[in-house]
Amino acid sequence: MVSPTYQQAPAQFLVGSNSHADECSSDADCMTSTGENCCMKVRDDTSGSKYFKCMPHGMPGSVCDLDGQAEDACPCQSGLTCSKIDLTEFGPTAASVNVIFEKYHFGMCEAPVDQAR
Repeated sequence: MVSPTYQQAPAQFLVGSNSHADECSSDADCMTSTGENCCMKVRDDTSGSKYFKCMPHGMPGSVCDLDGQAEDACPCQSGLTCSKIDLTEFGPTAASVNVIFEKYHFGMCEAPVDQAR
């Protein structure tokens, strides 16, 4: 029986390196011609570590930063409102999640009521 041979894959990561090309430290680092970006905490898909990355402001239906205190959500795009998420209408089990949204300062981007019609 012939045993299979394996080739070692080339190293893809620098050991001990935590830098990301798109890393930011404040919203000022993310300014574009539209200004619709923020510096948001994200998780690296490969290592699982968290870092701050420039991300676009939320669109309708996106989770958003309800009160300026969430590190892992952006504000809504201009003209949208970040509204409190309330799952009470889905029953007591779903409603119990409301405290999680509040604890992490999450809302949902929506068109203002007068524009939604």
